[in-house]
Amino acid sequence: MFDRILYIISEKQEEKEIVMNFARRHNSTVLVSGLSPLDGCPPPRTEGATRQAVRAENYERQCWRSIYWVEEELKQSGIRASVIAHLTTLDNLQFLANSTHCDLIILPVSILADHDYHLPEELLPNLPCPILLINNS
Repeated sequence: MFDRILYIISEKQEEKEIVMNFARRHNSTVLVSGLSPLDGCPPPRTEGATRQAVRAENYERQCWRSIYWVEEELKQSGIRASVIAHLTTLDNLQFLANSTHCDLIILPVSILADHDYHLPEELLPNLPCPILLINNS
């Protein structure tokens, strides 16, 4: 039923386990991606442009490490997985879903914390597939 799952990663192991169990149950391939460092909260006003750039670069480097780590965890668990070589934003999630031809998007609720727990208003009606919000707090 869900051949290709787009998983926007989080740092919570419990959420990864939910995705792994779901993918096993449906014999799915998991497409692993993350949110762009530009999609988070605005930088502090007291921070200079250079510091902001360094902080964004460090965040992006950590994000890529996490993405590849999750891919490896999935593969070690016997789940087909592939990294999407594009960090997305919540506003760009529809484009990513369309371009990957996924059947389901799994988005941890914890990712929405920086967005006051709201999805962009125009996102849901235009998605090509269902979105599953997972919360394991």
